Amino acid sequence: MKDIIDLLKELVPLWLLLISIACAYLIRQFYKLMDKTNELAEKQSQYLKDRVDVIEKTTGVYEKTFLQQEKTIEQLNSENKSLEDKLNDSLGKLQETIELSNKFDKQYKIEDGDLKVDFEKKLRDIFSIYSEIKSIIILSETVNDNVPLSTTVELRNALDHIMRAFSGNAIVDNEFQAAREHLIRAGFDSAEVLIMTKLEVCVNFLNKFKSKTIAKVYPRYYTEVRPLLKEMEVNFAEMRVDKLNNSFENQFSKYQKFIIQLLSIEDDISKIVPILAKEENTKYKFL
Repeated sequence: MKDIIDLLKELVPLWLLLISIACAYLIRQFYKLMDKTNELAEKQSQYLKDRVDVIEKTTGVYEKTFLQQEKTIEQLNSENKSLEDKLNDSLGKLQETIELSNKFDKQYKIEDGDLKVDFEKKLRDIFSIYSEIKSIIILSETVNDNVPLSTTVELRNALDHIMRAFSGNAIVDNEFQAAREHLIRAGFDSAEVLIMTKLEVCVNFLNKFKSKTIAKVYPRYYTEVRPLLKEMEVNFAEMRVDKLNNSFENQFSKYQKFIIQLLSIEDDISKIVPILAKEENTKYKFL
């Protein structure tokens, strides 16, 4: 080995050897630098890739947020349009109400400036009729367990005509007149149902008792009460025929007096029933 080195020394000058060693060292350092550069380039590449991923994700979030905002704006615009339509509709109805009110003011205000209007007078007339018939309707309902169907129909029709009077194209006088007629018929219908029911009750009240017992305990029944009931049946038929030939107030007053008289007769008869039952020693069920 030593011989080889010595031979090389003789063959290769010292300066060339040193240059070779220096070149080898530089080449080695160059490769190390390349390795570091490649490693750094890979790290930069990975960093840039990560940044791109973050940007893509952020962009996706922005896109979703933007789409959601667009959707929300569209929904708000739709709701705003709906509210605008409703507002316009309400304003239109308000304008119609104002025009109707102005029409009533012009049609019903007295020219001399008096604030009383014919409209109020008509309502008061309707109220006075209803006040007259209300008690008879309630009594008829109590006796028959319900309001007669014909009465219900007439009351409903009366209310319908009153409501029509407030419409823009109504002939107010005609509507109130129709309502008045329906109310009158409702009162007469209830009164007639009540009278027919009570007449039947009074006539048949004592049917379960013997005639001789009735004659003994309540002699007025055959001499006064029964003939009066027969007479009242005839009078009732005549009242029904004439009810529309006279004023409502006069004719309905006759019906009211007739009902009061009939109820009084029923009360007198009912007081005799316990005495008749005791006389015949029987239990009697009231009608």
